[in-house]
Amino acid sequence: MPRPLSGTAACLGILLFASGSYAGQENPALERIVPVPAGEAIPITDFFRPYLFYQPQLNHAGTQLAAVVSNTLNAQDLVLVDLKTGATDRMSGDVATDIYDFSWLTDDMMMFSTGYSKEWAQAMWVVRIANTNSNHMTARPGLVIGIPENDRLRPIVWPGIANEGPMQIDVRGVRGGEIINRYPDPDDGSIISYQSDRNGELAFAITSKDGSYKLHRLVDGNWVRCPVDLDNQTMLGAGDRPGEIIVAPLSGAGRPGPVMRMDAVTGKPVGVLYQDLRYSAQDAWLYRDRATRKVAGIRIDRRGPETVWIDPAYAELQHKFDAAFPGQRVEIFGSDDARSKLVVRTWSDVNPGAYYIVDLAAHSVGLLKKAAPWLDPGRLRPMKTITYRARDGAPIEAYLTMPAGVSKESPAPLVVYPHGGPWVRDAWGYDPVVQFLASRGYAVFQPNYRGSEDYDWRFPAADRYDFIKMRNDVTDGTNALIRSGYIDRNRIAIMGGSFGGYLALCGAAFEPNLYRCAITLSGVFDWGRVMDEARQDNYFDSARYLYFRRHLGDPKADPAKFDAISPLRHMDKARIPVFIFHGWDDLIASIAESKALVSELDARGIPYEKHFFEREQHGLSHLENAVEIYSDIAAFLDKYTAPGRAVGSQRGGVGP
Repeated sequence: MPRPLSGTAACLGILLFASGSYAGQENPALERIVPVPAGEAIPITDFFRPYLFYQPQLNHAGTQLAAVVSNTLNAQDLVLVDLKTGATDRMSGDVATDIYDFSWLTDDMMMFSTGYSKEWAQAMWVVRIANTNSNHMTARPGLVIGIPENDRLRPIVWPGIANEGPMQIDVRGVRGGEIINRYPDPDDGSIISYQSDRNGELAFAITSKDGSYKLHRLVDGNWVRCPVDLDNQTMLGAGDRPGEIIVAPLSGAGRPGPVMRMDAVTGKPVGVLYQDLRYSAQDAWLYRDRATRKVAGIRIDRRGPETVWIDPAYAELQHKFDAAFPGQRVEIFGSDDARSKLVVRTWSDVNPGAYYIVDLAAHSVGLLKKAAPWLDPGRLRPMKTITYRARDGAPIEAYLTMPAGVSKESPAPLVVYPHGGPWVRDAWGYDPVVQFLASRGYAVFQPNYRGSEDYDWRFPAADRYDFIKMRNDVTDGTNALIRSGYIDRNRIAIMGGSFGGYLALCGAAFEPNLYRCAITLSGVFDWGRVMDEARQDNYFDSARYLYFRRHLGDPKADPAKFDAISPLRHMDKARIPVFIFHGWDDLIASIAESKALVSELDARGIPYEKHFFEREQHGLSHLENAVEIYSDIAAFLDKYTAPGRAVGSQRGGVGP
């Protein structure tokens, strides 16, 4: 059970939090919160350790602030700050317990989720701030769907379990969590998500059936299918009127699609909120005013994340904040109900972030906390936005981070680092992997290949699922950098996670003379195998299989296509060493993919390193594992991209 820890006095300008006492259990590497001396290499831990402070939220009255903080156990706690007195209280669990998402219910009550051993949301809790006593709400994991404005002590949660719908719970009482209302599941495919309206009431559900997404709205306790095409547009959230949603089309027919209001009852648009000239907005996020619950702004990724304000008052505040923090991106993070106090975050490509509290009535700005004070922005490397042309002439936007001291006379070794997904994107800003590699002397290239979100309007619709064109986009960008003269063409590696790991192995199989080595993290390599496993996955009700089959086709009906897009079937062409990481508990990309890759490399005598970790899922969630893996990646890169090694001549011994 979480326990309260005593707080220490703090001033409004810089809040100092009690670290608690964890005698004998601390990680010494996490005790230092200042940068290492300038002449010392930045430790790997400093790039990958959890942020010291994040997700700050004011209560409704603006009298208390809560935030997630990290401790020297590499766990996440919840800190509560009285903004008048500066007193703090800290909620924490044991060494393996993390506190994740939290919500203010009232000015003195909040709820939060805890996870064990880096597994998210295993239990939910409610706490009354006055006495910091915690009540266990439910033994099941859960997602908060909405907090009704007319009764904030009766939130709506979804256990996230198949065949079990959302439920409304009453958090009053000694134990809390009494179920007072159960909602049905839409009987129309697999549940993808539930969403509330602007007032926190359950309103919408999205299901997947036969590879297509369907929208439903709740009417008198029953779910009714909406005539809304979610295959060609993304629902960003509820609108300001009953039955209204906010959507972003996937394709703008040659120009970016607008962010629109839509009547979910009729499926017809009722107005344009925003239209960008260069980017679509599939991954946009709606900012709601705390008091009115109306959409006040839209956070979108352009070159990097920024907010387009619908409400003129917020736009004026944004202008003032931008002027107050020159050279930084400034994000209005939240406010109290009166909009008299706000939390803002500043960040950049070399600044992981800092949080400030702004008191508009007092005309004051005070630093709350830096997210990663152990990193010196002056030692980090700027990220540049570049554009190159793919082989079919299409413009591809990408990001390039160069180490210090690069010139045409002294070109840099390069790590090509395509993102996963594939239907996400990279954005300008601080990236721990990029900065780690740059600190070790490598340039880092991040292409937003076709299929990446917000660029769909530049390409034919079919390109969203054309994996061959995606890998060609990566190759074309790498060759464009070689032609620039600033990259050493004989010292190039390719690295990626998930779908990025797939693209990395594509580089090894289909471009063996371009790269010196490949690094795959939780990758997928044989799409016929992936679809077969998804088809047998009863937990997800085969929704993933049906989606893939609809958009990629049937492996049995079109074996040539699946052969062409599966690099594991072309390892006879590979010549370069491969680094392989996978978590044993990965539910997104099966570890069977990496095991099959190891077998292929063994059979062909291609050098490799394999790293299969217990207690890891899709990616790296444990700090000690991240430090070990990236230490090994640095050594792997140094070994195989060292000057003087010839490209394409790596056959020979087999790695461990």
